[in-house]
Amino acid sequence: MAMILLVEDDQSNSELLEIVLQKLGHTSISVDSGEKAVIMMDGDRIDRFACVLMDVKLRGIDGYETTRRLRAAGVTAPIIACTAMAMAGDREKCRASGMNDYMSKPITVDTMKAMLETWL
Repeated sequence: MAMILLVEDDQSNSELLEIVLQKLGHTSISVDSGEKAVIMMDGDRIDRFACVLMDVKLRGIDGYETTRRLRAAGVTAPIIACTAMAMAGDREKCRASGMNDYMSKPITVDTMKAMLETWL
């Protein structure tokens, strides 16, 4: 299926999302910071991933700034927020930073499947 970059600084969340992606037949590479995500999508690797799943609250540069940097570097792959933040205006803030869509945690297999079917 698709190779997905998972940007998540919480090890437990990362492992759970990897399991969900595997159940759906996708492969993933996980990084635990926005800085590492930018490196993973740099240069000749810019088209390596079909999609990026981005935590919003990362240590270091947050998911919003990471997304801005990825877009500035020319990344066109869909970037989907995966966040525990589910307050009014959060979806709009994600989109304003350059993310394509938004999923609130906890993320189910069905939610992930529907989101990936939309964007892949």
